[in-house]
Amino acid sequence: MTETQEPIRTFDEAYRAGAYGLARRWADAAGEVDRTADGELEQIAIMSALAHWLTNWRPIHIHRAALAGADLASITFAMGGLQDTMRTAWKEWAKGQRELYDLYDEPGKTRLGIPPAEYDQVVAVLWPTEGGQ
Repeated sequence: MTETQEPIRTFDEAYRAGAYGLARRWADAAGEVDRTADGELEQIAIMSALAHWLTNWRPIHIHRAALAGADLASITFAMGGLQDTMRTAWKEWAKGQRELYDLYDEPGKTRLGIPPAEYDQVVAVLWPTEGGQ
């Protein structure tokens, strides 16, 4: 922790700091030794908040990888071989994105979420031999 940074003691404080700043802060302090208890608590809070952010963002990148041409095996290996975990995370995220897309189907509103054809394209990548989920 530098002199100008406020100490972080809880998950909520870390979460409010935002993922990008936390990642920098964690990387800058990763090699420190002989931390105080407060310093170690800060590391726990930062790592916990980063894990939360990254876990929530991972399905977006699974989706983008599939659309960009990655196959099921490549995405699974990128996830550390956790195919069921990867599929479940994407499916839960995609369900919400489909609901958003359908919700904003009104003239003059910016369309959020993912359209059916895009959803189907990713399903074909993530469940290639099962014919979908």
